[in-house]
Amino acid sequence: MSSRQKTLKAQVEQASFEYGARIAWLEQEQPASLFGVRHVGRSGEILVLAQTLLIEQGLASFSMRSVASGIGMTLAALQYHFPTKDHLVRAMINHKVQYYLDGFDAMLGTLTDDPETILLSCTEWLLAASIKAGLASFEVPFWAMAAHNDYAMDAVQAYMHVYHAAFARIILRLNPTLTQVEARARAILLVAMIEGTIPTCGWIHPDQDLQGTVIATARRAALVVAVG
Repeated sequence: MSSRQKTLKAQVEQASFEYGARIAWLEQEQPASLFGVRHVGRSGEILVLAQTLLIEQGLASFSMRSVASGIGMTLAALQYHFPTKDHLVRAMINHKVQYYLDGFDAMLGTLTDDPETILLSCTEWLLAASIKAGLASFEVPFWAMAAHNDYAMDAVQAYMHVYHAAFARIILRLNPTLTQVEARARAILLVAMIEGTIPTCGWIHPDQDLQGTVIATARRAALVVAVG
């Protein structure tokens, strides 16, 4: 394959990262270009498979060679899509960001414009979607990576900035007497509750009654944080 063919192939497998129509306002908080590109085609498949391997093998065994071997391709072929482990890790985190933002944008299209409904629905969706997508076991390694890897830290910080901004906007609509700083502080606490709950979702998943109760309690707590 010629260098021009490789370039064209890479362009086909990547698309610009951008917010959906219903959450385009997030561009003011965090330009979508900072997330890099959306990986689709073979690159997207690699990220999904790498996520599965990370969950199955753990952080200690996660390497470019283990990923290449685990998905049945040569190291050189993997490096064509992701030159280094740093590039792969950052792409995996941003792939998760894409999953949530796409879902968030789609969900908003099914809701009324009532801010309380939006707040409660978002809280429930984030927890339920994490259980369904198996992201509970996926998040912990990336927080660990972020403590020692600048690429992972940059990606996690960009993601959390958008996360906080989205909830701060909802909270301000629900409680317009708050200042921007107060709304952001409450958003940070709300996100901490959700993110802290997600790692336990896998453990409670078999118990449907407990799972439902946890989500219902989280909805009530979210309203208290936003309004109380």
